[in-house]
Amino acid sequence: MNVFKLIGLLAATMSLTANAYTIAVTDANAGALSFRNDIFHGPLAPLYQCAIDAVGESFTVVTLPQARALRMLRNNEVDMVVPLAQSSERDAYAYFASPLLTVKYQLFTLPGTEVPAVGNGFLVAVNWSSAAIRLIEQQGHEVIPIDHHELAIGMVKRERAHGVVIPNSTAASMAETLDGLEPHDYAQLPGGVYIRQGNPMLQRNFDIAINDCLPMF
Repeated sequence: MNVFKLIGLLAATMSLTANAYTIAVTDANAGALSFRNDIFHGPLAPLYQCAIDAVGESFTVVTLPQARALRMLRNNEVDMVVPLAQSSERDAYAYFASPLLTVKYQLFTLPGTEVPAVGNGFLVAVNWSSAAIRLIEQQGHEVIPIDHHELAIGMVKRERAHGVVIPNSTAASMAETLDGLEPHDYAQLPGGVYIRQGNPMLQRNFDIAINDCLPMF
């Protein structure tokens, strides 16, 4: 290959990379959706893969802690974050595309624990960047923010918290860790993708792609 062809190839590659949009996959729900070896994995993978494929644009993927991914989304440093539930806080700085799924949250307690309808000093541990925090507060329960689900589960088993709230798609992959705890249906929110503000074309394309994919699932 001569030098001019090589330069042209490199320029084309750089242009493709520059035009690719960036997807941040959070590690908070890795059991439900993760990205390894250039492939999405987990029970939510087919749904997200369908929407991403339907958009038909080049993309790159990074895996990040959820709090960092949300901060980068707020600062327009990534184009999209998945998987996420919708919340009013996130709506203030990013665009929530058409819902892909319903995120159902489960509360896990020690067997026999009575879950009060409201308040009464009921302590609930939850990932500190979770959209479920507002739901817990609306129940009148007290939030204990933690860094990851395993830590929260350990707190419940050691009776330092009354319960832990986890999305059911994530909980399904943590059966061994959750062994000995009792599940309770708790709340639900729309789930899907958040896209950075200032990218209306990507927002529109994902709305179309999601609506095309949903009848398949």
